[in-house]
Amino acid sequence: MTIVIYHEWTIDPQQGGVERMSVVLADMLSHLGHKVMFLCKNKISDITLKYPMAYLPNEKKAGINQKYISTFIKSNNIGMFINQAGLLPQSKDVSLVFKAANIPIVQVLHNSLYGLYSRINALDKLCYLPIIHPLLSNKYVKRCIVQLYKLKYHNYYRWLGRSNDYVILLSDRYKNEFIDFCHPKNLDRVRAISNPITFTVDKNNYKKEKIVLFCGRMGIQKRPFYALKIWERISKDFKDWKFIMLGDGEYLTAIRNYAEKKRISNIEILGKQNPIPYYKKSSILCLTSSYEGLPLVVLEALNYGCIPICFNTFACASEIITDGKDGILVDRDSINDYVKKLRILLEDERLRNYMKSNRFDKLSFYTPEIVIQNWNKLINEINA
Repeated sequence: MTIVIYHEWTIDPQQGGVERMSVVLADMLSHLGHKVMFLCKNKISDITLKYPMAYLPNEKKAGINQKYISTFIKSNNIGMFINQAGLLPQSKDVSLVFKAANIPIVQVLHNSLYGLYSRINALDKLCYLPIIHPLLSNKYVKRCIVQLYKLKYHNYYRWLGRSNDYVILLSDRYKNEFIDFCHPKNLDRVRAISNPITFTVDKNNYKKEKIVLFCGRMGIQKRPFYALKIWERISKDFKDWKFIMLGDGEYLTAIRNYAEKKRISNIEILGKQNPIPYYKKSSILCLTSSYEGLPLVVLEALNYGCIPICFNTFACASEIITDGKDGILVDRDSINDYVKKLRILLEDERLRNYMKSNRFDKLSFYTPEIVIQNWNKLINEINA
C-alpha cells in the first residue's frame, strides 16, 4: 500500500522533532512493506531523502492545491493519509481532499492540546517582572485564557472530534484533553501510539561528572530563562558543579547576555552541539518546558544515565518519569519547588545512583519494535 505522510513544511529531520519522527515513521512503514511518500505545504529546506517528497503548488490558494492533491492521489494510487500536522487547524483543507477521495485518514497529535495555551506561561523575558509573573500564574487568569484559546480553535477541534478519522495520541494520558477539546461521540478510533526512541539502548555505566545539563531549543517552549534563573539561585552553593546549556534559537544571545550581566558562576552556554557526549558525562538533565508531547530528550538522557528533573507541565510527564524512581517531577511551574528538589539531587549521590540504575525499565516501553507493532495493528484494523 502507498501511504502519504503530510506535514506543513519540509520533512527535514534536522529541523525539528515532528520532522524527525516523520522519517522514523516512514522507515517503520517501509519495513512493514509499504511504499511511503511525503507531501508538504511549505518548502523550507532543500534536503533530499530516500522517500519522494512533493509540495503543494500554492501556499495560499486552496482551490489550486485541491486539484493538485486529487491528481496526486489518483496518480500514485494512495491507500492511506497520515497527517503529522493534526494539531494545526490549517491542515484541515488537505485532510478534506483525501476524505473526499475516500482515503483512510490518520490524524497524529504530536503535542498537548493545551500546548499553544501554555505558551502564555512561556513568555520568558516577561515572566520575571513583578507584575506579569503573578498575573500569569493566577488560576482565574489561566482559566480565562484557556477558554479564549478553546473558543478560538473551537470549530477545528470540534470537527476533528466528529470527523470519524483515526486519531493518534502520544499517550493514553492525553485522552482527557482530547475529550475536553474535541467532544468526540466516542473514542473508538482514538489510539495511543508513542514516538519510538531513535537510538540503541546503551547499558554502559559512564563515569559521571558534576554537571547539570540543559538541552533544548533556546525558545519560548523550552523556557531556558527558567533554567537559567534556577541555576542562578543555587550556583553559589554548589561551586564544584557546572551548568551546561546546549541548543540554538532566538533567545541564545539574550541568555548569554543575562548570564554575563548577572555574573552567574559555573556556567557554559555552548549553543548547538551534539548532545550525546554531554549526556554521557552529565549527572542531571534540567527540563523546564512549558509543555511537551513526548520529550525524547528525557529518554535520550535516561539512556546515558543522566537523571531528568522536569516540571509536571504535560499530561504524560508522570508516564515518562516515575517520580523518585528514575527522575524527579516538580510542581507545575514552581521555581521554588524546582530549586528545592534540584538541591536534593545535587547533594545526594546515592539517590542519583539509585535513579540511574532504574532507567532501563522505562526505555523498554519506547523501543521501535514495540511502536511498529502498534502501527501495524492499526493499519491492519483500517484495512480489515
